[in-house]
Amino acid sequence: MQPADKVADPAELCVVIVSYGARHHLLDELIGRVLSEGVGQIVIVFNGNFVEGSWSARPRITPVPLAENLGSAAGFGIGLERARQLGSRLILLLDDDNLPHPGCIASLLIAHRLLGGGDDVCLQAYRPQLEWHRLLLTAGVETIALPNTYAWFHLANERHLLRKQLGGQPRQDRNEPFRFPIAKTRVACYGGLLLPAAILDVVALPDPRYFCYYDDIEFTDRISGAGIGIYLCSQAIVADVENSWHVSADTCHPAFSALTPDQRIYLDIRNATHFTRGRVDHLGTYLLNAVLFWIGVLILALFRSSGIRLSLSRIRLIFRAVRAGMRNQLGPYELP
Repeated sequence: MQPADKVADPAELCVVIVSYGARHHLLDELIGRVLSEGVGQIVIVFNGNFVEGSWSARPRITPVPLAENLGSAAGFGIGLERARQLGSRLILLLDDDNLPHPGCIASLLIAHRLLGGGDDVCLQAYRPQLEWHRLLLTAGVETIALPNTYAWFHLANERHLLRKQLGGQPRQDRNEPFRFPIAKTRVACYGGLLLPAAILDVVALPDPRYFCYYDDIEFTDRISGAGIGIYLCSQAIVADVENSWHVSADTCHPAFSALTPDQRIYLDIRNATHFTRGRVDHLGTYLLNAVLFWIGVLILALFRSSGIRLSLSRIRLIFRAVRAGMRNQLGPYELP
């Protein structure tokens, strides 16, 4: 792995952006922000939504139009390959609704150098919307991708997340100070992930069978499994311009809200189930989490749903999603 004796030049960096749907209005601000930090190249993968724009005529921008939406896994996989072809040493991944704070890229590059600056170090920018990021930086607790998790659920996480599940305000509103400016993590999100291109020589691209949701978790878990460190950096901040479907102002739980499309719930739970089922090292703990998961589903259906018919429909949907994940039935969501 290549070491570095100085902070990487932003010109060595290629930013890969994946765009979806009618969100082109977000691209101009995002492009302007990353270009202002001196990045060398930008690759924009249009997931079945290409239109002409300012990105079509700039020499440092490479648009990659896809004929249809292939999902985040294939979109970022194609973007990573194109960035590698352009010869960039470092790659920063962003969704089109991510917006790095000024200085974010410089902070990532400085942190990368402080951690050795080699090809065996990845950085994840801090995204305040993500509760698991806040918990890692304030308490040093990882709450995602734990062994023996069943679908979304692990009992060990409930002391941190139960308030949110029951509809309370997330604790991030309390402005708790970060105890850990940089914290090592097993997994990361695409948005704000800085990785050396050389990693792609030892780790396969994101699994397109996941289509979207948990494909970034599965991909970065394989990066960690290859002995490459991933570090969450509190000083490099990426804002989410649009809220995740997990973060809703609706009084209903997102999985039992009429505002949440079936596709999102199905893919998220199916992929989470598929990912976690291969990470069981204590069958008793896994089975306990399974029982508590289904009890939790019933509680949410009774007390945090927008109606009984929707509750019954979503319970059936969640059952199908878990069964598909257990049976290795991956791919895009298809209507039953």
